[in-house]
Amino acid sequence: MTQTAELTPPKGQSGYQFGSAVAIVGNIIAVGSNGYAGGDDLYVYDKPASGWQTTSRSAAKISGPDGASLGNCVGIGAGIVLGCGSATINQQLEGAVFVFGP
Repeated sequence: MTQTAELTPPKGQSGYQFGSAVAIVGNIIAVGSNGYAGGDDLYVYDKPASGWQTTSRSAAKISGPDGASLGNCVGIGAGIVLGCGSATINQQLEGAVFVFGP
């Protein structure tokens, strides 16, 4: 196999842990970022008509509640993106799954 592209975080900060979780369905790639540098986000990339290209520009950035560690894991399918983390709710480390869709 030959590398065709490299997807990088938009901010490019160190400690971002971009790629800590990745999910691929069809022409969509969802990438989790679970870093200490404010990177508790999910990024969604759409494959361009010309094919995958190296880019730091995502089609969408999905952010959860502060401290949610949203990028711990990701899942995608049927127009839905899932992110899970160790959300602190009522001062307890309970965990949560966040669902994003149309």
